[in-house]
Amino acid sequence: MKHQIKNRITSKVLFECDIPDDVETVNEVKYALAKAVKEKATMSHAGLSGADLYYANLSGADLSNAILSNAYLSRANLYYANLSGAYLSRANLSNADLSRANLSNADLTGADLSGAKLYGADLYGADLSNAILSNADLTGADLSGADLSNAILSNAYLSRANLSNADLSGADLSHADLNGAKLNGAKLNGADLYGAKLNGAKLKNNEVLVGNRPIFSIGPIGSRPDNFIAYITDKGIRLDAGCKKNITLEEFEGLLSETHGNNVHGREYRAALALISIHHELWGVKQ
Repeated sequence: MKHQIKNRITSKVLFECDIPDDVETVNEVKYALAKAVKEKATMSHAGLSGADLYYANLSGADLSNAILSNAYLSRANLYYANLSGAYLSRANLSNADLSRANLSNADLTGADLSGAKLYGADLYGADLSNAILSNADLTGADLSGADLSNAILSNAYLSRANLSNADLSGADLSHADLNGAKLNGAKLNGADLYGAKLNGAKLKNNEVLVGNRPIFSIGPIGSRPDNFIAYITDKGIRLDAGCKKNITLEEFEGLLSETHGNNVHGREYRAALALISIHHELWGVKQ
């Protein structure tokens, strides 16, 4: 019996092979896809929604723009695979090896990536909102511009990861390792940073977070309303307020006087600044 893998848009056959009699029906797709990868066939735009690919060896596969939503890829070998632009929403990728894989602009909404190896993976612009990444290894991964809102990243390894301009609002980063991570421009509104390792994480201009509690969030506050976030760095306090990111105290005070003067929002922000000053005194690096 033959099995065909088709282009999800044109229905053109991308790969066809004979399935041995001893291969169970549930494993036909896995067998055909593994054979296609071994023969270096391009699986770009393949329609593989809901496929059972448990433990499949897809190292180096070209699955760019493929539909893999709801696919079962637990423990699959996707080392160096090209999954750019792929649809992986609600896919099970738990404990999969995605080291060095290209997942740029991929749709991973609600995907299960718990325990996955994503060392050095390219996740630029990927949609990981509501994804589960607990205990995942994202060391050195590029997550710049990614949507990680409400994602679960508890106990994840994010050391040296690039999280610049990533949306981490509402994300669970409890006990995550963010040593040396790039956080310039990242949105952290409502993020859970309990027990997270942040010492050495970097903001813009390579300013480094220091102290035992280098990120302090107050909010909702102000006219938006939004979270008011303070960062304790080796160059002093930096602030996120609305659309203004990583600004100095002096810059913020100038904007505050210009925008709010001594109205209710101005007074609220000044009270918050007093609390931030005390937090800095208590938790900043002691000279």
